[in-house]
Amino acid sequence: MFSCGLLQVLSQPAVQCTLRLLLLLSVILVQSMEPQVLPQALTCLSSLLPLKCPDDIVLAALDFLASLGEIFLPPEIQSQVLPKLASLFSALLTDGSWLLQHHTLEAFAHFVEATNHEEVIPQCLPSEEIKTKVVNFLSKVTF
Repeated sequence: MFSCGLLQVLSQPAVQCTLRLLLLLSVILVQSMEPQVLPQALTCLSSLLPLKCPDDIVLAALDFLASLGEIFLPPEIQSQVLPKLASLFSALLTDGSWLLQHHTLEAFAHFVEATNHEEVIPQCLPSEEIKTKVVNFLSKVTF
């Protein structure tokens, strides 16, 4: 389902659009995804997001990451998925424009509210500054 040709994604608008749509569809279908697809998807995002891909892909990725809070990860893939998920949230919480920062905080808040995997939350917060930013944001968000 997720194949990541980084150069194609960065250089071809049609591939960017396809990836964005695939991520958005994955948000809707996350409950029915095969568990082994999740590590592949997160590996793709881990490779792609540091390359400063277009904001619309980052926003779709954030929606996808937030949706992962709604599923229970089988024990056999937790060791593959949770560290990648923490790394992605950590990187996204420390990088980007104010608009992406705000969307990242919203996505993280959704993930935190929905997840059964609370043990990953502290791993997503790499510094006291980020912890404070997230706490301040969460204290203003009504669930």
